[in-house]
Amino acid sequence: MNYGLGPNKHYSVLKNDKIPQNALIINIYGGACAGTIWEMAQPYYKKALGSRKVFSIWINTNVNVKTVKFLKRASDDNNTPQYGKRDGFPQFQDLNHNGKFEPNLGEKDGLSNPGKLLDKNGYKYLYQQDGNVEKIVEAIYCQAISYLE
Repeated sequence: MNYGLGPNKHYSVLKNDKIPQNALIINIYGGACAGTIWEMAQPYYKKALGSRKVFSIWINTNVNVKTVKFLKRASDDNNTPQYGKRDGFPQFQDLNHNGKFEPNLGEKDGLSNPGKLLDKNGYKYLYQQDGNVEKIVEAIYCQAISYLE
């Protein structure tokens, strides 16, 4: 089933009670968004996810979520609370824990090591810069087979 295209579909699909609890949900993103990845690690997202699994695919972007050290807030992210606000981005770069980012560390609104956060939370994902459809379909097939086992 194609659930749709657009902002926040990665979460709204989980709120649809017609999506079975044994579903494998495939999210395909055209850009890497720190807010989306941060949301996937939050308790409310995991509760909505239930026993379903998510496989995320990032295509046609130069940002490899597996290896990027810091992923800043996307320019069109108007949903994720700012750093310092409830449910906002964490204080990854507040090394002395004084509530402020160290000025020499650059961006403050985003995620350090988003791939590690995805891994820590058990998510499987693919970075496919060139959008090679054959590799994407093969990866989805492998995820579906492993999910059935």
